[in-house]
Amino acid sequence: MHLLTALTTGAAPATGPESAPALAAADSVDTVDTPTGRAAALSAAITSGQAELTRQQQEETRLRQEIDRRVRLATAAESAGDPAAYRGGRLGRPLAGRLTSRFGNRFDPYYHVWQLHAGIDIAAPTGTPILAAAGGRVTRAGWYGGYGNYTCIDHGRADGQRLSTCYGHQSRLLVSPGQRVRAGQVIGLVGSTGASTGPHLHFEVRLGGRPVDPSRWI
Repeated sequence: MHLLTALTTGAAPATGPESAPALAAADSVDTVDTPTGRAAALSAAITSGQAELTRQQQEETRLRQEIDRRVRLATAAESAGDPAAYRGGRLGRPLAGRLTSRFGNRFDPYYHVWQLHAGIDIAAPTGTPILAAAGGRVTRAGWYGGYGNYTCIDHGRADGQRLSTCYGHQSRLLVSPGQRVRAGQVIGLVGSTGASTGPHLHFEVRLGGRPVDPSRWI
């Protein structure tokens, strides 16, 4: 514009400081509006996007690690607050006696149908003491249908899941819901209550609420 004005008016083109921004802007536009300039701009944008993606991934990793750390701390605090909690390893045997029925599908001698036997049966005389297989908190102690007098104990976590043991057909219950028990503590007496054909202990191990083979734990 200054050059055009100068040509039409005969004045010299402006070369002062006020003309520098316009000339610099023109140079910048000319530089970008070329194949090389466009490629450079695109490359810069890609680099910036990759850097942002990397930052977000690192932040996500950091958050996951923090969550895992807090879960570990909470689990450790829960166990530390309960001196009787399960510490890993094998469970104790709830009583001495003869194994009369294993875990798995079987023909039920009481109901006369094929169905899952969710524990093992250990024969013993009525009144034989039943021992807690590990320390923990009693979650159930009372009559429970075919199980008769039935006790369940929560032992905390094993392999990331809640571990519990249950004891059926007792003649007498010696613990109450909410009570803390130690490993080897007497929790009840052998009987034949519920759907039972004779005095024995029906013993279950449950992991995440699902029955598993007790013979792999004791």
